[in-house]
Amino acid sequence: MADDTRDRMIIGAAGVLAQRGLQGTSFSEVIEATGAPRGSIYHHFPGGKDEMIGEAIFLLGGSVAERIRAIEATRPEQVSDEFIEGWREFARATDLKAVCAVSAVTVGAGAAAQGLLPAVASTFASWQDALAEAYARTGVTKADSKRLATTTVAALEGALILARAQQSMEPFDAVQHDLAAMARAARRGRST
Repeated sequence: MADDTRDRMIIGAAGVLAQRGLQGTSFSEVIEATGAPRGSIYHHFPGGKDEMIGEAIFLLGGSVAERIRAIEATRPEQVSDEFIEGWREFARATDLKAVCAVSAVTVGAGAAAQGLLPAVASTFASWQDALAEAYARTGVTKADSKRLATTTVAALEGALILARAQQSMEPFDAVQHDLAAMARAARRGRST
């Protein structure tokens, strides 16, 4: 039961973070979102808010990396399509009211995010590594796979921000189209 409360708070923190950013994510907000008892805060997170946010970043990061590793693709554009589709589902499920909780830690958080940047960097690196492996399985060279993976994560994060700002799914369509073209070119041996 105690672990249940902690897990619920970590999942809740990721949701609040995605909708309100780092500055807007507090223990009070997480408790309200999860119904966790107030007395459990420092029991479960003696390191404070940064510990809870760090755990939320790693949870989300691991979940996304697993999803990437599960992609069964024979063509590189299928890799980018699957990755984007997962985030498109997220955008729809949140009615375009949230962004990636991981990137939310870096945007507008200033000095408050300094201690969390290693967790963010590690999470993005895990996505890039998983994407590079997936692209390589489809016949893209190692160097092109790595570059394409970085571009995929960067483009997707931008698409999430634009989609929320514009309240439109069009940024996902544009990014998906261009990433697919880049992926096909990479497989044919033309550098991306």
